[in-house]
Amino acid sequence: MFGFYSFYSILVLVLTLVYVPVYTQNNTRLKDNFFYFVCFILLLFSMCRGESVGGDLEEYIPLFQRSDSYQSLQDVFRTTAFSGYEVGFLFLCKLLSYVSFDSRWFIAATSFLSLIGPFYLVYNHSKNKGLSLSLYVLLDFYNISFNNVRQAIAVSIVMISVCYLLREKKWCFFIGVILAATIHTSAIFSLLLYPLVKLKYSPQRILLLMIALVGVFIVLGSFLFNYLISNVFTRYLEESGETYTTGGGYGLLAVYSFVLVVSIILFNSVRKKMDDADYNRNKFFLLSYLIVVLVQLFALYMAALSRLAIYFYVPMIVLLPNLFEYIRDTTKRRHVKIITYIFYYVLACNTFLSQVEDTNMNPTDTIPYVFLNGLFSW
Repeated sequence: MFGFYSFYSILVLVLTLVYVPVYTQNNTRLKDNFFYFVCFILLLFSMCRGESVGGDLEEYIPLFQRSDSYQSLQDVFRTTAFSGYEVGFLFLCKLLSYVSFDSRWFIAATSFLSLIGPFYLVYNHSKNKGLSLSLYVLLDFYNISFNNVRQAIAVSIVMISVCYLLREKKWCFFIGVILAATIHTSAIFSLLLYPLVKLKYSPQRILLLMIALVGVFIVLGSFLFNYLISNVFTRYLEESGETYTTGGGYGLLAVYSFVLVVSIILFNSVRKKMDDADYNRNKFFLLSYLIVVLVQLFALYMAALSRLAIYFYVPMIVLLPNLFEYIRDTTKRRHVKIITYIFYYVLACNTFLSQVEDTNMNPTDTIPYVFLNGLFSW
C-alpha cells in the first residue's frame, strides 16, 4: 500500500518538474501540448485501473452488464425504482452497452466522461493550466473519480455547464445541470451557482455573508441535519439506525476557511489589474468557494454532505492559478506558487498516508492502485 502513495507522489512530482521549465517559456504551443500530454497521462491511468480500484465499481459493472435486459423505457424506470440509481445513469449504461458489455470498456468510457469536464474548465478558464492540473490531483479530485463514478460524471457535466454559464448561455447551464442530476441527484444543488454570476462582490458583503452563514449554522444546523438525514440522505442511515456523521471535520473546515481568507485577500489586491471578463470569471470562482465553506459547516453534522461541496470546490483549481498570474513581481509570483504547491502537497501526503496506515480512512477502496486487473499494482 505504501507503493500507491509513492506512485501518486512520484506522478505529481514528475509532472511538476516538467511543468516548471515548460511554463517559464513564452511558447503557447508548447504549453498547450504539455497540457494535452498531462491530460492523456491522467486519462490513461484512470482508464487502465483494475476493477478493484474503486469500491463502487463492484456495483456499477454488474449493473452495466445487466443493461441488455432493458427492452423499453418502462424497464429503465422499473430498474431505477428497484436499484435506487438515477434514470440517466441507467440510460448511459444502456448506451455504452451498444458498443460492448466488457467491463474494461465501461471503465474507459466513464473515465473519459469523468475527466473531460474538469479538463474543459481548465483549458477554457485557467491562466496556468499546468498548476491547475496539479491542484486537480493534489486536492484528491482525481483519486475520488476512481470510486464515485456517478458523481464524477455529474461533476464533469456541471463543469462544462459552468463554462456556458460564464458565456452567459444560461439555458445551456440549466440543461446541463438537469442532465447531471439524472446521473447523480446531488448535482441539482449546483443550481446555486447561477446567481453567483450576477452577484456583486464586496469584501464587506462577503464578511456579512460569512457571519450570517455561521449564524444560520448555529441556529438551524441541527434541525436541517435531522431533516436531510430523515428525508433526503436516507441511504446514509446505518443498519443500527444511527446517522452517519463525521466525528470531526473541523480540520478540513479550518483549511477551507484559511484558503478562503487568503483567496479574498489576494483577489482584493489584484482585482484592479483584471479586465471585466477576468474580474467576473474570478469573482464567480471565489463566490463558489464560499459555498464550499458553508457546506463544510453543515458537514460537521454529516460527512455525506461534504460530497455536495465538490460541485463548488473544483473551480478552485482555476481560481488560485488565475490570481497568481496577476502578481506583477516575478519573484513574488514564483514564491507564492511554490508555497501554494507545498501547502497542498503536504495536505495530499497527509491524506494518502492516513489511507495507507488505516484502512478505515480508505472508504473508496482506491488503494492499492491495480493496473489492468493485476498486471502490476502499487
